[in-house]
Amino acid sequence: MKKIMLIGEPTENTKMLTEKLGERFSVQTCGFDAETVYAALDALRPDMIVISLEGIRESSKAIFRHISTTYEQTPVFTVGTVQERDLFAQYYKELQFENIERTSPPDSVCSAIAEKLGSGEAKRAKGYIMVIDDDMSLLRSVKAILEDEYEVVIATSGTSALKMMDKRLPDLVLLDYEMPHCDGRQTLEMIRTIDKTKDIPVMFLTSITDQYHIDAVLGLSPLGYLVKPVDPPQLKEAIERVLYLL
Repeated sequence: MKKIMLIGEPTENTKMLTEKLGERFSVQTCGFDAETVYAALDALRPDMIVISLEGIRESSKAIFRHISTTYEQTPVFTVGTVQERDLFAQYYKELQFENIERTSPPDSVCSAIAEKLGSGEAKRAKGYIMVIDDDMSLLRSVKAILEDEYEVVIATSGTSALKMMDKRLPDLVLLDYEMPHCDGRQTLEMIRTIDKTKDIPVMFLTSITDQYHIDAVLGLSPLGYLVKPVDPPQLKEAIERVLYLL
C-alpha cells in the first residue's frame, strides 16, 4: 500500500481528507511543527506528501524548503486556496509541488493523488513482490510470469519470509494457504501483528477454495484470493490494481 504523509492542522477539512485518503492509502498525519515533520518524514519515507494549507503560516516555509531539498524526488500535493498557495509560490515553480483547491470534494483530491502516484516515475518503478509458497515449481512459474515487470523474491515458508521482510519490506505479498509448519493463515497473522509489516498488502494465491478457509482469513484483510493454477493475465491485472490503484 502506498504511504502518504499528511501535514496540517487538525481541522474538520483535514480530518475528512485523512479519512478519505485512509480508504485507499496508508496515511500518517503530522502538524506544522518543523522538527516533528522532519522526524516523521525520515521514519515513514512516504510515496507522497500532502499538505493541508488551512491555518498555515509563512513561518512554515522551513518545512517546504526541507521537503524540496531533502525529498526532492517525492511528489507533493497541497490543498488550499490560491492565497494560501501564494505564500509559498516559489516552490510551485518546480514540478514537485502541485496545488488543488480546498473547495474540491475529498473524493476528487483522492483521485488526483491516486493518478499522481500511478503515473510518471512512480508507475515506471518496479514493484517489489514477495511470493510465499512451499512449491518450488509454482514459485518458479510465478517468478517467470512477473519478473519482466516487477522485482520478484521468493520464500518457501512464512518464517523465512518474515526474516526477509525484516531487511526489506515488499510492496505486495502473494501467499499460499496450504503450507507445512506455518500455513498461510498463520503467516498472515504474524504479518499483521508486527508493526513494521502490518500494512503490507497480501493476496492469497492458492488451491484452497472452500468457504471455511476463506472465512478464516477475511478478518485479516487480504486484498484478494486468486486460485491456482495461476492465470497470468488475471494475476497481472490483480497486482496492478493493488500497486497502482487502477
